[in-house]
Amino acid sequence: MISQSRVQAQDGTYKTVKNLGWLLRNWEQVKNLRVYTQNLTNPGDDAYLVAELYDGRRYETGFADQTVLLRWLRRPIFYGLPLFIDGYEGAVKKL
Repeated sequence: MISQSRVQAQDGTYKTVKNLGWLLRNWEQVKNLRVYTQNLTNPGDDAYLVAELYDGRRYETGFADQTVLLRWLRRPIFYGLPLFIDGYEGAVKKL
């Protein structure tokens, strides 16, 4: 089973959200994106996305396929955002 999408509030509590639509609606608040592909706790996840927002919230969701996640991130709204993949720093760029 893939992890559910969720948002962590500033106080540390979590709220489950329906899907990636939440992140797309809040794209202007995203400070950076982090992708994890190692040591994942959910066996259905091949990658895990964390979007850190300027106000301290975090959006988190799992992906069953790393390639799908990386393609999904290549949207014009994310171009130029800092992107960390397993600790390596880069930026979201056009294909």
